[in-house]
Amino acid sequence: MPSKTRTRASETRKQILIVAAIVTGTAVAFGGLGAFAVDRYTTDRVCTDMVELATGEVKPQTEAEAQPDATQLADLREELDRTESRLLFNSDLRTAVQGFSADMVQVEQVVNDMARFTTVQKTGQTTTEKAQDQVDLVKNAIAVLRSMDSHVRQGQVACGQVPVGIPAVQEQLSLLNA
Repeated sequence: MPSKTRTRASETRKQILIVAAIVTGTAVAFGGLGAFAVDRYTTDRVCTDMVELATGEVKPQTEAEAQPDATQLADLREELDRTESRLLFNSDLRTAVQGFSADMVQVEQVVNDMARFTTVQKTGQTTTEKAQDQVDLVKNAIAVLRSMDSHVRQGQVACGQVPVGIPAVQEQLSLLNA
């Protein structure tokens, strides 16, 4: 009799293990599908934004949007960071979004420098030093614009689009280079 009891116990344990494996597999599959859905939705959203940037459809609605303050820039950077964390499978697009987020840190710095430059007069500074500060500020702004354009191009390639960058930025850069 003991062998029959062991056999029943063994069969019961096997059935429990099979049920546990099925439940675990189902949970993993649903988790994978959920992760894929989040990635797909985020990828589609970012790629749509890339098309809008390339076609010039993204235009400020108000003067406040045309000249964002530090809070608006920080909010944009936080949104980019959240977006980057949702890109689970497209590493090229994730890298482009990370780069663009880092560009936003640089933009914040340039905006802060411009605000300080226009409001704070440094005492004891020669005209040459003031002019050099202006040149440095413009150089920093140009470097940030080029970096933003480059990261948008990377994102456009990752989305399977023609890499045109941001035409408005390219227009400004061509004016500065003329």
